[in-house]
Amino acid sequence: CASCMAALTVVLAIRACCIRFLELWTFAYIFAVVGAIDLLVTKFTLQLLRLLVVAGPKELLPGKGFVSACVAAMITLHISVFVCQVGAAYYKKALQSLPLFLGSGALMQVVVCGTFFNEFGSLDGRQKVFFSCGFIFVMLGLVVTSMATQIVEEAKAVLEVDKDFTVEDGKGMGMGMGRRHASEDIFRPFLS
Repeated sequence: CASCMAALTVVLAIRACCIRFLELWTFAYIFAVVGAIDLLVTKFTLQLLRLLVVAGPKELLPGKGFVSACVAAMITLHISVFVCQVGAAYYKKALQSLPLFLGSGALMQVVVCGTFFNEFGSLDGRQKVFFSCGFIFVMLGLVVTSMATQIVEEAKAVLEVDKDFTVEDGKGMGMGMGRRHASEDIFRPFLS
C-alpha cells in the first residue's frame, strides 16, 4: 500500500513538472500525502520521546541518533505541510479549494495512520461496512463540493451572456420582455 502511494505521488509530481502545471486534484493528493506522512512521523516520534522520558534504566531504548533523525524528519515534514498550506491559500480560488485539500488530507491521514498502527485489524465485518460507507460518503462530498465550484463559474458565464439578451424595458431582442432571466434567480445566492 505504501509503495503504491509513493509511486503514485512520484508519477504525479513528475507529470506536473513535465507539463509545468499542478492540477487541483494532483495538488490535493500530494498535500494529503505530505500531511498524512507528517502525522504518522509526528505520532511515532512523540511515542519515541515518551519512551525516553518514562523508560526505566533496564529497558531497551532506541539510539539517540535514531531519535534525533526522527525529530529532524518531523520538523522537515512540518515545514513541508506549512509550504503546502501557503501554496493552497494561493491555489486558484482558495475558498473553494481549501475544503478539498483539508478533507482529502483528513481521509489520507485516516488511511495511512490507521494502516500503519493496525487500527483496522480489530474491526468486525459490520464495523468495516459502516467505516467504508462513511469513507465513501466523505469522498463523494469532496467531489460534489469541488464540482459545485465549476457549476457556479459556468453559471456566472451564462449570466454574462444572458445580460446581452435580456432587457428590462421590453424593447429589442430579449428573452425577458421586461423580466429577468430565470437563471439569475436560481444562481443569485451563489453569485453575491
